[in-house]
Amino acid sequence: MSSSNTNVLINVDLQSFQVNMDKVKNVVSILLRQLNLSEWELSIGFVDPAEIHRLNLEFRNIDRSTDVLSFPQQHWIQPLGIGVEEPLDLIKADVGEVMKVLGDIVISVADAQNNARDIGQDLDREIAFLLTHGLLHLCGHDHQETEEEKIMMELQKSMVGFLSESSKVPEWNGCVVPIANERRPLC
Repeated sequence: MSSSNTNVLINVDLQSFQVNMDKVKNVVSILLRQLNLSEWELSIGFVDPAEIHRLNLEFRNIDRSTDVLSFPQQHWIQPLGIGVEEPLDLIKADVGEVMKVLGDIVISVADAQNNARDIGQDLDREIAFLLTHGLLHLCGHDHQETEEEKIMMELQKSMVGFLSESSKVPEWNGCVVPIANERRPLC
């Protein structure tokens, strides 16, 4: 884990996957440093499809599972990008001091595994992609309009690329591992 002051809270509610919290925190710390948010708080939940389906229905009125949801705690004047010197200057604050809380990212690992299989990449890289995608949503980015999507996807590609360039083994390697079904003797 990095020596940064990042407060990354992780909640795992899974039966079929094991999450290496130290590796996830390291990946997220690197992403947050790129955005000059290394001292901000962020919560990440790893859940099953039924739970993300419930959240998607409750908060977005969409009756299906999805791979990632983001719940921002800040309202940005403009989306935050790499290299912004003072992110607090871009927050719409009514009064008082702004708490350095970005929000929550929830990932359905089974949906992420399906995505990874469909596009021919490993689960860990897909988790890194979804963490980056969720983080960019927390920083005010969206992909509803073509131009917004282009900006967000270019930034996302750059950030995920940085994770893989920092060493011979990508930073995301070993973040999430499927738990093998235990075979029990019949007698």
